[in-house]
Formats: sequence, structure tokens, C-alpha cells
Amino acid sequence: MVSLLIESLQLDNTDDIISTSWQVSDTMNFSNIVLESIEDDVNKLGILFKEDLDPNVKYYGRCRVLLTTGWTHWSNLDVVTVNLKGYMHQDEDLPSKIATPILSTSSVDMEYHDACLFTVSANGFSIVGTGRHIATNYFLVDALTDEIVWCKLGAELERNEIEVNNVILEENRVYRIMANFIASTHDSSQIATLTIRVGGSGIEVLTPPDTILPDQDNTIIVSDPSNTENVYTYEVILGSSDKLIPVYESIGTEMHVIPNGIFEPNQIYILRIKNHLNIFKNVIITTF
Repeated sequence: MVSLLIESLQLDNTDDIISTSWQVSDTMNFSNIVLESIEDDVNKLGILFKEDLDPNVKYYGRCRVLLTTGWTHWSNLDVVTVNLKGYMHQDEDLPSKIATPILSTSSVDMEYHDACLFTVSANGFSIVGTGRHIATNYFLVDALTDEIVWCKLGAELERNEIEVNNVILEENRVYRIMANFIASTHDSSQIATLTIRVGGSGIEVLTPPDTILPDQDNTIIVSDPSNTENVYTYEVILGSSDKLIPVYESIGTEMHVIPNGIFEPNQIYILRIKNHLNIFKNVIITTF
């Protein structure tokens, strides 16, 4: 006999379960189903199969549940054997047969990572069988509080690369970028994690942000003792909409003029200044 539970699905609320489908196979890709209970509305949280199984065979168990929003993916695999008396022995909880994503970002330095408008890449998809990579889940988590500060679930068009363009991360703070693959077989991979530290720098903006005026040229003055080359990149990003929109970029020195017409009234902007090492300083600007 074999017993299975839905613990590996990590559901927030089991009260929403309409029914559960259970499968036991002697193959890892479930090409040969040994035991099965489909859309079981009685055994929603666990099931006991009382049939006798071969003690010399390793078996794999999985489940998925039907919620009001539809079916979940299949759970990770439980690997079990049975002894001569027919009782189950759980050998291990096998990770999903989908490869874990390999994560990277467009930022130059993980210790001085960009706070906004960067790209996350999730590569390395592979699967046992003939399933296809159909989507990717992305999360950005504050490492100190475990708060999810940004996410994109079921990203189909961006399954290998996505731009984080609607959030500004705090400087001098550590975050975890997390992602997992979803396959056409309704399986999902384990979650990959990439740790980043959003850069804080010695760049000091000497011109107060409240001197910014939309209807004239604006002179920005900065100071950075570490910038021996006296070269800076100045970027202006519109932050008032749902998506961060770059509106200006130019190379300059410690004194730089942003021309008339870049800033508009009643908007929120991010002024991002990078030094020669790509270490940046963000300044939030509100125009009136």
C-alpha cells in the first residue's frame, strides 16, 4: 500500500480545493501509471492506495488539485518503496524532473546592482520527456523582511528574459531574485535564487532636487571623490506611470545641464547618476 499527501504543493488554503488527482507510477516520467485516482473529491488532502506493490520496485507519486481558479501544476515527486509486508517506506522527495533555472541580470556588479530598469534572465531549461518550456514565474524578495516587492507569474513571452521596469529598489539593501520554470506537462521546476545588493555609492548630489523646474535648463552638480575620471552618466526616468520610462540619458562631468523640456509639471522622476565604475545614485524628483 502507498499513502500520498498534498504537502509538496505548498497551498496557502486547502479549503479552496474542489478535488485532487493522484498518480503512482514505476517510471519517473509517468509513462506507466500503476495506481490512479482522478478528480477525487473525497480524498482531497491525502490518499491511501491499499493495493499490493512489488517491494523490489521504486515507485513515484504525484498529485495536483483543482481550485476555483483551475488546476495546479503537478507536485514534486515522492519516491517510495514498499517492504515485504506491504508497508510504504518513503525514500526521498525527488525534485521536479525540470532543470532549475540559471539566473543572471543585466547589472554589471551584483554588489552594486541597479535599482530599476534591469533585465533578469532565466536560462537552462531542460526536461525528462518531451515537455516544452511554456512560462516562468519571477519574484523579487527583500532578503531582510521576506516581502515580495515585485513578481511576474506565468510569464509566457518573457519566459527567458524579463525587464523589471515598475519598481525601484532601495539602496544599500539585499534582495533575492527567484524564478522557476513551468512546462507544458504542468510540472514546475525548483526555484532558483540569485542574491543581489542594490548599490549605494559615495556620489553626493549637491544641487537640491527641489530646484528642478520643468520650464528651464537644470544644472546638476555632483561630488564623488572616488571618480578620478570625472565622467558621469546622467539618466532621467519617468516614474509616474505603471511602467518606468527612460526620457533622457547623457554623458557629462560633475556639473551637467539637463535641457529644457525633459521634465514636465506634476510628475515623479528618478534622476540616476552613474560614475565610471557603474556605481549609481538615485534621486527622486517631484515636479509641480
